[in-house]
Amino acid sequence: MEDPSARPNLRDWRDALLELLFPGSHLCSFCWQSINEQKIRGVCSRCTAKIMALGRVRTGGPAGRIVSVAPYTGAYREMITEFKFSGRLELGKPLGYLMARKAVSSGLAARGTVLVPVPLHPSREAERGFNQSSRLAREIASLLGLRCDEAALKRVSYEKNQTRLGKWERAANMRAAFAADQERSEGIAGRSILLIDDIVTTGATLEACAEALRRSGPAGIAALTWAFGVAKNNFQPGQEEGG
Repeated sequence: MEDPSARPNLRDWRDALLELLFPGSHLCSFCWQSINEQKIRGVCSRCTAKIMALGRVRTGGPAGRIVSVAPYTGAYREMITEFKFSGRLELGKPLGYLMARKAVSSGLAARGTVLVPVPLHPSREAERGFNQSSRLAREIASLLGLRCDEAALKRVSYEKNQTRLGKWERAANMRAAFAADQERSEGIAGRSILLIDDIVTTGATLEACAEALRRSGPAGIAALTWAFGVAKNNFQPGQEEGG
C-alpha cells in the first residue's frame, strides 16, 4: 500500500483536480485508486482487507481489552492527523467504517452495547471545535445500530504535555481527570460499554475512563481505538491519547 505521508501536501489539490475532471469520482482514502464499491465509506475492499490484518489487542487493566485498528505510522497516522487537526471531518467515514469492522470481528459489537467516547476537556473541545472521539463513536454507532452516549463521561481536568510523561506519571495525572455522569448511570448499569478513542499509547487515559465508568455498574468494559503507538517519538505534542 502506498504511503501518502510521503506527499502530505498533495491530497487536497489532487482531490479537487480529479473532481473537476471527473465529477462524482470516488477515490479510496488510503490508496487513492478509483472505487466503485463502498463509495460512501471512502475505502476500497483491497485496503480494507489489508488494514483489518494490522490490528493489535491489549488485555488486562480496568479497560479490559483494548483493540486498535492500525499502527500510528504512515498513511494511518496521516489520516487521523488530518481528521483531528486539519478539520477533514469527511475522513470520519472511512475511519469509522474500519473501526466498526474491527469491532465486529473482535466481538465488541454485541447487541445492547453502549459506545462512550473519551471526552475532551471543555476548553480543549472549544479550541478544536469538535471531539474527534465523539465523531468516530457516532459513525461507528450508526453503522452498527448501537447507542452512543456522549454525556456518560466528562473530563474534569486537563493536563498538557502528556506525551512527555512516562506510564506511571501519566496514569497518576489521569486518575482524577474523568468522572461519570451519575444522572445517566441507569443507562449504563448492566450494559456492556465500548470506549472509543482515536489513539492509545500507554493506555492510561482509557484505564482512567474505565475506572470512572465502573462506578455506574456496567456489565463489562472494553475499548476500541483507530491507532496504537509504536514508538514514543512517533507522537507530537497534542497528539496523545484522549487529547
